[in-house]
This record gives sequence, structure tokens and C-alpha cells, in this order.
Amino acid sequence: MEVDLAWYGFFHKPLARVWHALTSDEELSAWFDTNTRLYLEPGGELIALGGIQFRGAFERATAREISPGRHILWKWPLHGTDTMVTWTLSEEFGGTRLIVRHTVPYGARSLFSQQDANEALAHFWKANIVCLKFWLDLGFPPEISRFGEKPKSDLNVSLNIPVSTERAWTLLNDAVARESWWPWSLQGVEESIPSRKLVVRLAPEGGSVAQGEMSVTLEGGPLARDCLVRVESRAFNRGDQGALQEAHERWLTALHAFAVFAVTGEKFPVWCGLNP
Repeated sequence: MEVDLAWYGFFHKPLARVWHALTSDEELSAWFDTNTRLYLEPGGELIALGGIQFRGAFERATAREISPGRHILWKWPLHGTDTMVTWTLSEEFGGTRLIVRHTVPYGARSLFSQQDANEALAHFWKANIVCLKFWLDLGFPPEISRFGEKPKSDLNVSLNIPVSTERAWTLLNDAVARESWWPWSLQGVEESIPSRKLVVRLAPEGGSVAQGEMSVTLEGGPLARDCLVRVESRAFNRGDQGALQEAHERWLTALHAFAVFAVTGEKFPVWCGLNP
């Protein structure tokens, strides 16, 4: 028995534009892995030379089926386990819908030591789809090179976004807007310095790594419409490298989603479905 997981993302771009982003070495190297090679033919390979994807568990996939402009079926090994991934595009509402489906052998729960396989794959594919959205909408590469790095002590994640600090601050304090990108539930706001800093406490969520007090700081960039957003915590499961790694990845994904929302005004949830 196998487990199918699916993620859905919508892009306000023509289908041909999204297909090119999925099949060009140059574009894949911008949003997927820092050094990607793709040989788009049956039996051809997608090779992630940067070693970033899935915390280094993914190195190469083999194309099993290709329908140009529409669909690719990949054999997608992870930690020695053969899984299958499909990328499917369709035209919808004047844009393009991407469906990523990942099929995992039932019982393959040890693909990632820190998480259940389903939870881990949802985490990684959400990050990838948000990075693709960032690349297509903002026109410059996301900070994918940092996904593979392991924080050594305290949590410290930052991203430069092309909006003013005033715009970023307004959205940061909008509870409805925050729901579209904030990675965990809030318990409360501890401190607020207008247009500068927000200190919050995250609500405990069972075994989640989301524990402790977080500060979100805004700094003006070299241009009037640039803003550096920094997330920090000195009490975030300190010493637990697995928790720090996941928190680092989740916050970096969240900041990319925040940047897309700040620039385009479009909330961009990544829908996930599970078909047992």
C-alpha cells in the first residue's frame, strides 16, 4: 500500500512561463537548488548538485513520463527509498495551477529522523512551491542556499524584501494578513516598537518545535523601498539541533511567503491533500 500526498499552488503566469521555470537549468538553479542540471527526456535525470534539497537526502531523479508543457513523472529516491513525484500543470482562471504529488511506500516513516515522512514532505514541498512563487513574482532568487545550513545555536533568520519598513510593519501587525504566512499560532504580543520590532510568544502545539519567545525586527535597506526582516530567538529549544534546523527552514519559507504577499498583495497558501 502507498500513501499519496498532493500540494497545489496557483500562479498568475501563463502555463508556458511556469513550465519553463520547472524545466530550465538556469531557473531551477535559481529557485530549487543552487546548481541543478536537467536532461528533459524519458530516462533523463534531474540532478541537484548543490545538495540542498530535502536536507541532502535528494540528489537526482529520473524522468519516467513526460507530456511537454503539462506533466512529468519522476522516480525520486530519498535515503535509498524509491518514491515517485509528479509535477502537473493546468490552465486555470487566467493563470496556471501546479499540482505536486508525492507517492511514498506505506510504512516509510524513517525517511527523516526528526519527523514523520508525511509531515517532512509537506514541509519541504511547501518551501519549494513558495520559492517558485517568489522567483516568478518577484523576479530574483529566493534564499534557497540557506535551507541546507544547520543553525549552530540561537535562531536567526533574515530576508531582504523590496517594500518599505512602513508597509512591512502594517502587514506584520495585521492579524488577518499574518495568517497567510505566519508559520505557527501566536499566544500573545510581548512588546511592540512601531515600525521597528515585534516580540511575540508562540502558542505551544504539542510536540511542535514552536516554543519560546520570538522577535521580528525590521531594518531599512539601502533603498527607500527595501526592508530587512529578521526573526530571532535565544530561547528556541536551544541545544536541540533538529528543532533549530526545522525552525530555521520554516521561518525562511514564511519570510518568502511574506515577501510575496507584501509585494503583490496576494495571499498564497499552499494547499495539501492526503489520499490514503
